[in-house]
Amino acid sequence: MLIDGKTYKVFDFKDINSLISFEEWIKRSLTIYPDDDSIPNAHMLSHLEYLREAVYAQKVKEKRKWLEKIDSLIERAKQ
Repeated sequence: MLIDGKTYKVFDFKDINSLISFEEWIKRSLTIYPDDDSIPNAHMLSHLEYLREAVYAQKVKEKRKWLEKIDSLIERAKQ
């Protein structure tokens, strides 16, 4: 998405359907992870916790639904 001449990555609810879809979004959006390697669980947890704080702090449509989904991914990533 282009806003004021800057490119922004769009994050959709479908990107947190599972840890796999979230990991794929991270790989598409960040250049620090190679496509053929898995992202370590500790990194996934860090990204999910950051995302949770961002959703909590902003005006997000259906915020409760987002937070519940992120929390469930956090729990799965801890296992």
